Amino acid sequence: MQTTQPQPGTRTSPHSTTPPIQETGFQPIPTRMSDLAPLIVEPPAETKTAVAETLEGLEVQLASVHAITAEAYASQGDYENAHKHVEIAVQMQPDDPRYQNQVGYLRYLTGDDGGAVRAFCKVIDAIPDQVDAICNLGMVFFGLENWAEAKEWFTRAAQIQPNDAEIWNNLGAAIFQCGSPQQAVPYFRKALEIDPHNEDAKANLASC
Repeated sequence: MQTTQPQPGTRTSPHSTTPPIQETGFQPIPTRMSDLAPLIVEPPAETKTAVAETLEGLEVQLASVHAITAEAYASQGDYENAHKHVEIAVQMQPDDPRYQNQVGYLRYLTGDDGGAVRAFCKVIDAIPDQVDAICNLGMVFFGLENWAEAKEWFTRAAQIQPNDAEIWNNLGAAIFQCGSPQQAVPYFRKALEIDPHNEDAKANLASC
């Protein structure tokens, strides 16, 4: 009796009644990552650069969205969610002082003065002349009734940004609280010289 010869590309069993299975030519999975090297196609350098730039741009935009969301939550008094979003913004853009300033501001609003000081100091450590963080530190110490420390920070801010009426008014207020009302007068006058409509400076000057 003539036996059936297996056809190329099939497997048969002498006692099998099932149809033959076609071989697929599938290769086994590499056992080590190094085995994958020949399979990886390196994209052109210009493509990698373009992708990196796109991702970087997206991170900048997303950080801004989270910061805006944090402000929205804070305006509603939801400081827990505000903190969550601004912390994400800081993680995405750790070198942007705006977000670390926002962290400090939120901590100040929730009564975490120590956390606020640490946040503002991080900004100043990275950017010594970052006037917003310097002014914010002055405000924290003013709120803590540490008048001398507040005076130091407002003085530093005035040296960096001498045309800001609010800084001169705050400096005058710190000096006033140090027990030197007459010494505060020139600072309130300086604030009014820059901004004649500054109501805080007018009221402070009248109280000297």
